[in-house]
Amino acid sequence: MRRTVWILSVFVSVAVACSGQADVPQVQPLTLDRHPPLPPGSDDFAHQSFGAPLSIGDAQEILLRTEAFAFGGMPPKRQVQAFNLLLEQRDAVGRFRLVARGAQHAGRFYALCAFWLLSVNEAGPLATDLARTEAKLVVYDHDVIHVLAASEIMSQLGDRTLCEEMKSDGDGARRFFDKAG
Repeated sequence: MRRTVWILSVFVSVAVACSGQADVPQVQPLTLDRHPPLPPGSDDFAHQSFGAPLSIGDAQEILLRTEAFAFGGMPPKRQVQAFNLLLEQRDAVGRFRLVARGAQHAGRFYALCAFWLLSVNEAGPLATDLARTEAKLVVYDHDVIHVLAASEIMSQLGDRTLCEEMKSDGDGARRFFDKAG
């Protein structure tokens, strides 16, 4: 009997002690709808679906609306496919003039590369203008994402090797996106 009274008194004491409000922080329940933040540039216009083969109109629209300067073949870049498709057109210089006038900064860098490859006289004023801008751009360098100042991109383009590489990567980008459809 004593044992029962002792257990009952311990139980009542614990119940009374625990009945007070404790200042315990509330823990948010884990939900399955939480997602890690998206990498910079992941919502770029060039990342949406386009028909295969890429149309000239879509290629021009990609370069006009992209906000990411992307190059390298790991993985292939839609902007490089668009750049090469316009580069192959008879009226490529005129098309890249439109891109140079109407595009975001990233598209203007593609126009600069095109002018260096097709018509050096067109490149000078655009290069000067881009070198003066203080804009920062998302840059996809193969599979690495950077946010770089326009002046840093200009230094990467300085010897024009990168422009030649984008031209060389064109067939691979076309094949990749034509398969992906």
